[in-house]
Amino acid sequence: MRFILQLPDDTLFITIEADQESADIARSIHEYAGVDKRIQIINDFTENVIPRLREDFHVDSFDFIFIDHSKFVYLRDLKLLEENNLIQSGTMIVADNVIDPGAPDYLEYIQNNPNYDSQLHETTLEYRNDIRDGVEISIRK
Repeated sequence: MRFILQLPDDTLFITIEADQESADIARSIHEYAGVDKRIQIINDFTENVIPRLREDFHVDSFDFIFIDHSKFVYLRDLKLLEENNLIQSGTMIVADNVIDPGAPDYLEYIQNNPNYDSQLHETTLEYRNDIRDGVEISIRK
């Protein structure tokens, strides 16, 4: 909600949700907040959706990508976005919960990739001040 409320009305905002129940809950929240016409919820798995994004939504690339789903597929999905040319110079990628539960392969790749400027912002897990976590912010050069 915080993202969409800060963006111009004509911004294309796409979210991918594999779980039908979660997608339905998100839709009802968006409707209640009055932003449902501005958000496209795709109910499918990322590996099915990412290769179709360019064609289905007529986009050349994304300005901003927020990754916050199954941690073990962060790297796979980043590479799918790259392979489908959806990440261009200036694209910002924010990956949440990279320390706990963690996405070590994603961190290894993005932090050592010369195509990205990346920075890890350490924090604690939401709602738990006793568990270390982090958000990785990367910008494609």
